[in-house]
Amino acid sequence: MEYDPSDADDLLRFAKRLVGKRVVDLMETSNGSRVDPVRTKSAMGDLVEEYFGLPKSSAKGPDFAKAGIELKVVPLVKGARGFRIKERTKITHIDFEDVFNTAWERSAVRAKTRNVLFVFYVWRPGVPAREFIISHVLLWRPSAQQDAVLMDDYGRVRLMIAAGKAQDITEADASYMGACTAGKNSKDTQSQPKSTLRAKRRAFALKPTFTSSLWLSTTGALESVADLSGSFSQAERRILAKFKHVSGKTVRAVAMKSGVGLQRGKAKWSALILALLGGSGRRQIAEIEALGVKVKTIRVSEDGMPHEAVSFPAFEPFELADEEWDSSIFLSQIRRILFVPLWTSEGSNPERMVFGEPFFWSPDEKEILTCKKEWESVRDSVRAGDLTRLPKSSETKILHIRPHGRDGRDKVDWPDGKGGRQRFRRSSFWLNAKFIKSKIRR
Repeated sequence: MEYDPSDADDLLRFAKRLVGKRVVDLMETSNGSRVDPVRTKSAMGDLVEEYFGLPKSSAKGPDFAKAGIELKVVPLVKGARGFRIKERTKITHIDFEDVFNTAWERSAVRAKTRNVLFVFYVWRPGVPAREFIISHVLLWRPSAQQDAVLMDDYGRVRLMIAAGKAQDITEADASYMGACTAGKNSKDTQSQPKSTLRAKRRAFALKPTFTSSLWLSTTGALESVADLSGSFSQAERRILAKFKHVSGKTVRAVAMKSGVGLQRGKAKWSALILALLGGSGRRQIAEIEALGVKVKTIRVSEDGMPHEAVSFPAFEPFELADEEWDSSIFLSQIRRILFVPLWTSEGSNPERMVFGEPFFWSPDEKEILTCKKEWESVRDSVRAGDLTRLPKSSETKILHIRPHGRDGRDKVDWPDGKGGRQRFRRSSFWLNAKFIKSKIRR
C-alpha cells in the first residue's frame, strides 16, 4: 500500500494523485482491475475504492476505518451555466429501529460524516466510464455549525419515527441531509417501531445543493458570511433581517450606501443583493448555496403584476427526458426561493425602483402536485420528441417553458422520440407571472 491508511494527511496526498486522470489511468494503477468500467453503474466508485485498496463493503463504519474517514465519489455534470453536482450523495441506509434508539452523537450516519474524502469526477452522457476525468478531491470535516445542522436533519427524521410517522418522512424539510427513498420501488417497504404501518425504505443522503457548496469551496467561487450559518429557519430569519433597513428605499440610494455599482445586463442586481446579504458582491455566499436557497429579484408594477415570469437556468433536454419528478433538477430549484420585489412605475428609471418586502416561498402540498403534473407534461413531450405540445403560460397554473438562449440561433439537441436527435432552441422552466403575483405582499 502506497499510503498510510491511519494518516489523514497521507491519505489526502495519495488521493490528489488522481486529479486530472481518466478512469483508464486509474485502472492501470490497479493491477488486474476487477471492475467493468463500461457496464457497471457504480464503476467509478468501485474503481476509486480499488485504487485505495479498499474491499467491497457495506459496513456501518467509515471506509478508511483506521483514519475514521468515509470515501464518497461524486459526479459533476456540465450544464448551460457550468458544472453542478449530478445527484444526491448517499451516506447510509436508514434502519428505523436503530435511528429511533440512537442519538446523533452515536449514530452510524454521524460516524460516516465526521470526516469525508470527496472525489469529484466529470460525468458525460454517452461516454464510457473509463473516460471520465477526476476533477477535484476534498477532505471535509464538518464545522461545528455544519455538524449542528446535520444533527437537526437527523433529529427531524428521528422525531417522525418516534411519532409513528415514518411513512410521512420527506426530504423537503431537510437543510443539508435528507432521507431519500432507497427501495427498489414504492412497494419496497420496512417496518417501523411506533406504528403498524410500513414505510418506504430510505437512506440518509447529502443534498446536491450542500455537496455543491463543498465542491465550489475547492474552486474559490464562494465566500462565507458567518452570521448566515445555521438551519433553514435560522438562516431565513437572519436573511430577512438584513433587508429590513432597505424596504421602501430606492435601488439607487441603497446601492450608493452599500458602495456597490449596479452592473449591466441580466445580472445587474446580483452584486447589490449579495452585498446586502453581507458579502462582497463579487462571489456567491457559501451559507446560502449550502442550503440551496435560490435568490430571485422580481420587478413589479404598481398593480402588483411582475414585469415577466421568473426564469431558471436552461435545462439539458436529454437529461430532462431521463428524470423523475422526485429527483428532478427543477424540484430542487423551487424547494426554497427568496423573492426580492422591486416596485416600479411605468417608464421610471430602473435605479428609482423601490425595494419591497422580501419573502421566502416553498411550494405547499397542493402546489407541489400541480408542479409535478405540469412538469411531467413537459418531460413526456420532450421524451416523445413532440415539441409542439410544450405548454405556454396561458395553458398552465404555475410553470411553463420557453426559449432561454442568447438568440434564435442558440439551439441544442433534443430527443426526437425515435432514438435520435433534433435541433431546437435552448429552453428553461419559468414560473408564471400571474402565479408570482398571488404571492407578493405590498
